[in-house]
This record gives sequence, C-alpha cells and structure tokens, in this order.
Amino acid sequence: MTNWAERYEAQETPWNVGGPHPELKARFEKRAGEQSALVPGCGHGHDALFLAQAGLRVVGLDLSPQVEDLAGEELRAAGGELHVCDALAWQPEEAFDLVFEHTFLCAINPELRSNWAALMQRCVKPGGRVLAVAFPGGKAADLGGPPFGYSVDDMLQLLGASFSKTLDEPVQNGVDRRDWEERWVEFVRAD
Repeated sequence: MTNWAERYEAQETPWNVGGPHPELKARFEKRAGEQSALVPGCGHGHDALFLAQAGLRVVGLDLSPQVEDLAGEELRAAGGELHVCDALAWQPEEAFDLVFEHTFLCAINPELRSNWAALMQRCVKPGGRVLAVAFPGGKAADLGGPPFGYSVDDMLQLLGASFSKTLDEPVQNGVDRRDWEERWVEFVRAD
C-alpha cells in the first residue's frame, strides 16, 4: 500500500499539475442548478479550488494530513471545505450535484475499486454527474501502480446501472508528462 504522507513529505507528487487540470479549466461549465461538488483525493486542491471559484460549494477529501497546509486555507477562503480522511469510507451529510474525478481512482488498489463505486453511489444525487479526467488509459494491469490502469468502460461498470455515460472524448488540453491516455468523461445518475 502506498504511503501518501511520505510521498508528500518527499515532494514526490507527480499527479500534481501545479494548477487545475488544463482540461477542467478549458471545458468546465457550471450547469443550471448545480450548487455543490465533491473532489475526492483532492491533493494540492487545485481542482477543488477551481470549482469553488466557479461558484460551487466544494468539499475536498484527502487521506494525507499534508494537504491541510497545501490546500485547506485557500479552499476555505473560497467557501469550500477540506476533510483529511479516508475518502472511501467518508459519509456525506447530503449528496452532491457533481463529483470531479482526477487521479483518485487510479491511485486506488484495483481490489478496492468497489469502494470507489460505493462512494459515488453515496455522493452523487439523482440527476447529478461524475465528471472525470480518466487516466491512465491503455496502461496494462500487469504494470501495477499507482497509477493503476483502467478504462472508461471499467468506470461505467463500477458505477452500475444507475449511471449512464453521456460524454467520452480524448483530452485536448492534457498533461505533457503523462505517458498514458487521458479522456474527458461524464456520467449522469438517473433521476
């Protein structure tokens, strides 16, 4: 199991792109009625902060205590919340309009992915969506991780019948240093 706190202390955080993911910044549009967003595995908080600045009430979750110093103050100043906790076990007080997935699913041991699916079931309200930069596409399972490879179809299978895939396109504004494909994907939960 990866010791994320040690990775932060050693500043070995290749998932940190230094700001919000470029595709999120280029494509995100707040939908009518969307008020809340969850960013599990928020790390340095760039994506969460971007969504808060776009007018959403944002909750960021991360396992590593270091994220409090990296993201907590700035996210709270933008009206958001940060919880240092095991996101896979977290119980929300209410469901969210949006969950943004970026490098959280790929960090989870594949044996625990059903816990990710259960988190999505708890956290996405009917009519809400999971918006994702799916990464690392095309990475073979035998290469291990993190990041652990998965496909968009794997995500849909994990989410189950209550979600439908409404968008699946190659990322146009990717992270140059990534060796595997990134896809911009949206899943909507049935009403």
